[in-house]
Amino acid sequence: MRYVDIYVFGGFIEDSGIGYWQTLLRYGKHEKYISGRIAGWNSIRCTMVAIAEGLKALKEPCNVTIYTQCDFIPKTFEVGWKRKSNLDLWMVIDDSAAVHTVQYRWYQKIKPVFRDYFRRTEEVNENGSTASGDNSGRTH
Repeated sequence: MRYVDIYVFGGFIEDSGIGYWQTLLRYGKHEKYISGRIAGWNSIRCTMVAIAEGLKALKEPCNVTIYTQCDFIPKTFEVGWKRKSNLDLWMVIDDSAAVHTVQYRWYQKIKPVFRDYFRRTEEVNENGSTASGDNSGRTH
């Protein structure tokens, strides 16, 4: 099985009520960056969409490490925190992860190599220069 790293980020722009998600998949020297916007969603839901979209982008079973700034997600798997909300997205993540071996890791700060990817989408989302209003993936 291939080893794939997936870096995810979810955010929310308070003034506009727009949530956004970003996913960077890395396999060796190969990278794929996808992102999207969702009206009225918070950063946790957007992070969960980023995870699901990253897993769905994989075309075969893989060993996957998912890195997220949201410590809630890894702790749900590692510590066994009870899932009380966002059950619709948990189901999508579970279904998308079923064929893979997945580990979740929390990061406090974005690694410099990924900062440019995430900064670019944050700028686009904050400027509102591209608006999709849905949760479909958009490749940049």
